Amino acid sequence: LILRCPQILCSDAELCLLPTLRFLKQLGIRNLNSPSNLNSHLLNTRVEKLRSKFRFLQDIGLTHEEAARVCARMPAIFGYSVEENLQPKIEYLMKEMEREVEELKGFPQYFAFSLERRIAPRHLHLKQRNVRIPLNRMLLWSDNRFYTKWK
Repeated sequence: LILRCPQILCSDAELCLLPTLRFLKQLGIRNLNSPSNLNSHLLNTRVEKLRSKFRFLQDIGLTHEEAARVCARMPAIFGYSVEENLQPKIEYLMKEMEREVEELKGFPQYFAFSLERRIAPRHLHLKQRNVRIPLNRMLLWSDNRFYTKWK
């Protein structure tokens, strides 16, 4: 963990690291001791910053338990900017795609995809063909498989 995030050595264990660890564990995030870039940076993030991302999920309509499940399934969400990543993708999902936040419960990985390079082009491609498919099929397939299937 230290090799991946040397700044962790400058963080106060009692004031910073322990509250963050407790918060992440309460959400159900597992394997925090494995030495990954994500884990090292997550553990070195102030709990207040993590809570702001969690509150965002609640503000869009997820219950505490649902938001916790989303975070546990995709802890990388804590690394995304609300203003530059999460909010624009929610607005696109609801306004342009005319979908419900409910779909994110089953596919929180939606937030991991580029709005400009993946989400919007594929949505527009399907919209032109009057096709509506689940988010996971729309986004997980390779470009070749997706565009071959939906010519």
